[in-house]
Amino acid sequence: MLLGLLGALGAIVVIVYISRAVKGPSPSALIGKAASGLVFVLTGAAAAYMATLDAAAKGAGAPGVLCFALLILGGLVCGLLGDIGLDLNGLMPDAGAQPSTKTSGKEPASAAPPTYMVAGIASFALGHILYISALIWYWRPPWWALAGGLLVAAIFAASLSLGGRRWLGLEFGSLMLPSAVYGFILASMATIAWACCLTTGGSAALVIAAGGTLFLASDIVLCFELYRPVKAKPAHTATVLVLYYAAQFTIAVSPLALA
Repeated sequence: MLLGLLGALGAIVVIVYISRAVKGPSPSALIGKAASGLVFVLTGAAAAYMATLDAAAKGAGAPGVLCFALLILGGLVCGLLGDIGLDLNGLMPDAGAQPSTKTSGKEPASAAPPTYMVAGIASFALGHILYISALIWYWRPPWWALAGGLLVAAIFAASLSLGGRRWLGLEFGSLMLPSAVYGFILASMATIAWACCLTTGGSAALVIAAGGTLFLASDIVLCFELYRPVKAKPAHTATVLVLYYAAQFTIAVSPLALA
């Protein structure tokens, strides 16, 4: 009942937010995004509580379920803070950006990465590290599965960062390194989740693997929205947000799959 109410509330808040976001950055859109993130944090908290109680009633390792759920909840909180940082960057894109001193005299000075953008990326990266920690701690996949997942993630991040400009028209600029590191961490979350699902027989990992894949798909579309010298279309913004919030809800309820 509680999750149903939170799900309905989340759907309403997300729909209202998307209707604002497709029109461009605004204070009302920032408030809507913060409210959406807060609903998913509350959903994660409710899922953690319900999953722990269910595991305790069944004698199915309640402490382990609680630890997993708290790590997931921490990741959702980081996502909320990351959302706020990215939307603040949309409102104040040049905040904290200062000209670089490393110039040759022939090339114009380049701007340092915007403060809010870097803060948002860092917060999301920390959230994915918490998700990865939950996966590894709970399922303990074999080392070769982890190594394979990290290798695939590294290839993905390197291909997108190094080949993005040449083949996809992406212009990362001063955000090349932060974007590459974040891309590796994000892809690692998805690949390690699938590794847990395939190697340990943990079908519950399928839920968070699906969430990680949706998150990855959302951020791939977001790359084309943020890093191409073309004005973003409302349809692209809506696609990013639908995939993102589907990922957040899936990840938020993943502790229930353990019980």
